[in-house]
Amino acid sequence: MISDSSRPTFRDDRIAVYGAGYFASPVVQDPRDPGATEQARAEGWFELQDIIRALEGGDFSPVDRLLACARAEGASEGLRAVAAEFLGHVGSPAVFIDMREELEAHPETRREGYNYDFRELVLAYCQGFTLWGRLDVVPVILDQYLTLRLKKGPYRTAPEIGALPLMMAELLEDDPSTMIAHEPPEDLLDDYLSLVLHRHEEVVAALGGERVHVFRGQLRSMEDLAKRMRFVEAYSVEVELGLLRRYFEPATGIDCTPIFTGGGPLAAAVIAEDFLSGPDLARFIPGERYFFGFPVP
Repeated sequence: MISDSSRPTFRDDRIAVYGAGYFASPVVQDPRDPGATEQARAEGWFELQDIIRALEGGDFSPVDRLLACARAEGASEGLRAVAAEFLGHVGSPAVFIDMREELEAHPETRREGYNYDFRELVLAYCQGFTLWGRLDVVPVILDQYLTLRLKKGPYRTAPEIGALPLMMAELLEDDPSTMIAHEPPEDLLDDYLSLVLHRHEEVVAALGGERVHVFRGQLRSMEDLAKRMRFVEAYSVEVELGLLRRYFEPATGIDCTPIFTGGGPLAAAVIAEDFLSGPDLARFIPGERYFFGFPVP
């Protein structure tokens, strides 16, 4: 977080990859509107900020508090989504097991109807699993996709559910035309399941196991991400840069906001080139996790 009050806060905008990203302004106490301040406190934003500030300084001891913050009774949907995304970058395997078990034990999994809050919880947690990026999360995301997809009711094909195939493709494929990224029609759901699991097995075999952190079917590497940022090849440049930012910015602690405030691909190339030619590149080991330049234990 930064002190530039001209930027929106996480409460205003969540983690806006086309805006302030991970460098949002902090939520502050407003003496002119004490009611708003108390509402923000009740939702957990001040506690979340304290945790984020510690993480940015390399103190990972509050990780369990981060999950508790997301689960707090007064937590808003926005706070839960932001906390889950930060958990993706700093959470431990034990935390992710806890999150997975929470989803599997949720009473909504045994009901036929459709529940908006449960869907939002699944999406938030699966975003965290994707950013964690270990290969063994793919079957977990696939299972959650099927849980939502097979729900009965008028909202079972809600557009937001289509985010889960995109997440699996983000982990498994470097081909923008991959069918993994697209929701299948009802009669091809079994074929889709087989496609995802087969590709998952291929990547596991290529990388030597499930306990590796990946991006698009390869070991996650800050050097690779920077090279992709330097020469963006995609149908939608802004969407691609937003995705790359979601991994590069929180790992390195390099503010990528100039890309999305008018700088575009040229600003991305400058940021990437500075990183690739600078002394910090050697500190980032492929397959390892980092947050604001600190190795995640």
